Amino acid sequence: MDEAPRHKPPTARWPRWVFSLTLTLLVACFVWQVTMIDARPLHGDEAVQSYILGELLEGKTRVFDPEHFHGLLPHFLNAGWMSLAGKHGYADLDAFDIRAGHLLAGWAALALMVFWVYKRLGAKPAIIVALLWGLCPLAVYYNPIYFHENFLLLTALGVSWTLYNALKTQRNRWWAATGWFLGFLISIKATWLLIVISWGCAALALFALDKFFKQNHPPLRVGWRGLGDSARIPQFKSRLEERLDAWRGVIAALIGAVVIAAVVYTNAFTHLQGAWDAVRTYVCYATDPGHEKPWTYFLSDILFYKDGFGQVAITLPALLGFAAIVFNGRWRAACPRVFLWLALSGAAQIVAYSIINYKTSWTMLVPLACLAPFSAWVFFYAFFGEGRTRAHGWAGAGLLATALLFDASQILRSAPATESRAAPPFAYVPTSVDVPQLVGELLKNTPSGDIAVISDGPQIWPLPWYLRGAANRTAYHDNAQIPPGDFAAYIFVNYAPDKKTALSLREHFIKKEGILFVPGQPFSVYWNKPPALH
Repeated sequence: MDEAPRHKPPTARWPRWVFSLTLTLLVACFVWQVTMIDARPLHGDEAVQSYILGELLEGKTRVFDPEHFHGLLPHFLNAGWMSLAGKHGYADLDAFDIRAGHLLAGWAALALMVFWVYKRLGAKPAIIVALLWGLCPLAVYYNPIYFHENFLLLTALGVSWTLYNALKTQRNRWWAATGWFLGFLISIKATWLLIVISWGCAALALFALDKFFKQNHPPLRVGWRGLGDSARIPQFKSRLEERLDAWRGVIAALIGAVVIAAVVYTNAFTHLQGAWDAVRTYVCYATDPGHEKPWTYFLSDILFYKDGFGQVAITLPALLGFAAIVFNGRWRAACPRVFLWLALSGAAQIVAYSIINYKTSWTMLVPLACLAPFSAWVFFYAFFGEGRTRAHGWAGAGLLATALLFDASQILRSAPATESRAAPPFAYVPTSVDVPQLVGELLKNTPSGDIAVISDGPQIWPLPWYLRGAANRTAYHDNAQIPPGDFAAYIFVNYAPDKKTALSLREHFIKKEGILFVPGQPFSVYWNKPPALH
């Protein structure tokens, strides 16, 4: 009889309650996001996007604006299902209408990520990545906010997944799916180009890694095809035939992607200028002064740790995994190459975004998501992989629980109810709760009559969103053009009227003050006093 092993290995299969707990946490997070979807005031950029959506619902033709660099595909998709829901104009929309599609795109990206990890690595890494990304504070915060990033993330993961399967199987349906996803990716936002370049840089890094350590992975013998890391060359085909098949698939996918992107950018070929504008956007977009950040911004303020916030549950395992692969041959041999490639592309994106002057925190969603599957594998292999003991397993479970508790504390601290004056570092100039409250009071006390919005400069968003029900009686003016005549109400943004005007307003109007954005930019509202108070 063989001697019993000295150390008990981690259980081959985790208890069912682990899966049940994971599913419960994710469902609870999703339900919480749905119920709180309209609790956070609209960001200024959300208000701009919602205005474009409103124009489409009203039947107006909207063409791609190269100075805006955001594609119209998410708006077309949202306008389609909003029309089916009976929404036909800007005034018909509410926060749930414009945010629901983005929220669903974010959760679809999580589902695709978990499915891919499950098919490639099994149930345990899939559970870990579901927890790491499903409860990632940055993702939870921006999931319900109507930017383009979740659509960008979903299509980027879609391209990566379908490309992996196309390289592995060489089947036409996977090449076709790659073309579709790539076309959608190109149609969402100009940063698609940075993502595609990062994939190429990651593939070159993998090739260099193999050359440096003199590793000979069979798929790398046919170059870029090494991304499909479990591919095998069929015995009945020559190497030349295999390469020709692969290149035919690549060319077909690229042609399909270009056609799809052209349809979106040219409004189904009715505005051919849109094709040229899709290229011109890279030279005509100007960074606003408020978006310029130092190169260390993402590393110091977003990805690691600052003021009790950070994404270290994903970034730290990824860093340790990169180090282990460089210095340990066993880790290099066991590493799933496709997720290492994806993580290297995420790192390349972080470097590129750090170099570019334009910086907003939500641009880290895609690179951070690219790191997540690799981080999940690192966590799994370090504590639950082959040769690990039960003690390793308990240590890993404790560390994972600690990381998730840290993430959960950040999620609760960045909830709308606690955000009004102290936004977390990963929240980029959120709208103050003063805006819906004070504008709501103004509209309640001014059911009729004209409203004047007077601002110092053009930064008046998201006020048009909150005034959309009174859009036909609202006029916007620069501070040099204080409108004459009788107005039922005034809103001053980042601007104080002169003493004479202020004295006149104080005599006839009720005044309330607040801030437009956290942490600054003051604004004030005035509405007519009731007759008894004059």
